[in-house]
Amino acid sequence: MKAIDSNLLVYAALTNHPATTACEQLITGCAAWVTNIVNLLELRRVLIAVYGVSERDADTKFIDFRDALIVEDSSKGLASNPVASSSVDRAT
Repeated sequence: MKAIDSNLLVYAALTNHPATTACEQLITGCAAWVTNIVNLLELRRVLIAVYGVSERDADTKFIDFRDALIVEDSSKGLASNPVASSSVDRAT
């Protein structure tokens, strides 16, 4: 299992980008990928803001990747990490 970041997700989601084929080949070369919800949200934001993809198409890509990848629960570590917990407490 390997971790995947939003850059690879974005390029794999595009149809006419020079990096699309290389990213698709890399992604299909491993049976299991792990990511987190932040990367998927960044994928959606970049597709819309930078590449002009419609919100509907960006949502479809978001769902496709969410269903195909193992998405870690990023909030698990916050409760057990005293530094992160105290930072959150101070922010509220």
